[in-house]
Amino acid sequence: MENNDKLIKFYKNQIEELNGELDKIRQNAETITENPSGSYYHTVLHSIGDAVITTNQHGQITLMNPIAEQLTGWTMTDALGRPLEEVFDIINEFTGEKVENPVALVLKKGAVVGLANHTILRSRLGAKTPIADSGAPIVSPDGKIQGVVLVFRDQSDERFKNLIQEVRLCLIDYAKAFDFDTFTQLSLEKLMLISECKYSFFKVLNTENFSCANAFYSTKPTSEPFELDAEQIEELIKSELIQNLIEEKIPIKVEDFSKLSQSFNSKSLVDIKQMSLIPVVKSGKITALLGLISDELISCEVDLELFHYLSDVFYEVAEKKHKDELLFVQSAQLAERIKELECL
Repeated sequence: MENNDKLIKFYKNQIEELNGELDKIRQNAETITENPSGSYYHTVLHSIGDAVITTNQHGQITLMNPIAEQLTGWTMTDALGRPLEEVFDIINEFTGEKVENPVALVLKKGAVVGLANHTILRSRLGAKTPIADSGAPIVSPDGKIQGVVLVFRDQSDERFKNLIQEVRLCLIDYAKAFDFDTFTQLSLEKLMLISECKYSFFKVLNTENFSCANAFYSTKPTSEPFELDAEQIEELIKSELIQNLIEEKIPIKVEDFSKLSQSFNSKSLVDIKQMSLIPVVKSGKITALLGLISDELISCEVDLELFHYLSDVFYEVAEKKHKDELLFVQSAQLAERIKELECL
């Protein structure tokens, strides 16, 4: 519940900020409508940090600022006069279904409207960006609606930070509620769900920082016959191609396994189409590897930068959890030994 309350507060703050910007922009847009040659107001709109698109009363684009051009992939020259829905292509993040045109809603209601959460903007080139937006009518002095001003912003950074915090809190909750093995299983399943992969593993390498060196943890494959065990993963990681890649100490994604198949004799390798390896680096050394594997090319690409952060979070929580459990066992053994000595 606490995590949900934080998310709700986050989205409310985003909407309030957008509505504040929208009021200022709408005033400038109305002035431009009254005086189209007002270069000062065009300069103001083009200087705003949020993306801005204005339309006429028919929903045809009349103005775009540079941020809007960047996010939509359309230049103002190409977009001018086109229906908004052709340029501002928005879908639901989870269902992939088209979201109703906000300008049509504004023209219908004559009032400010905002997009629902989890809205994705698809650019002209196919790039997908999570956005928040508000639309408001442009009203003439005599009260007639002359068009709509749409203000939207890229939420990628906010979502990035929010997701990292959400996962961190989730893993901490797992660590508090379950034993170490259950914690690792649930944590890997959480990361697997986010990445849309079919199999994930966490391999702890030889290191002084973690007491369970060489330990291997993995999720159960979600599709058959896609199966890998610890020995196969170990063999895969030790291959020359993978070793050369991970020596760079940066996250990597492998989609060409043709070179590996010559030296790695496993039916499961044939099934692999995509593998991301994210190293955990401590004091300049790779101390663990997070692996995300799929038997198909994932259309929504795994964000390696995101999982670089999340692998560090997982390692940090796992290390503390493991040390806490060891300390508990040692304390219990010490208490038992004291009792034995007292009985002598």
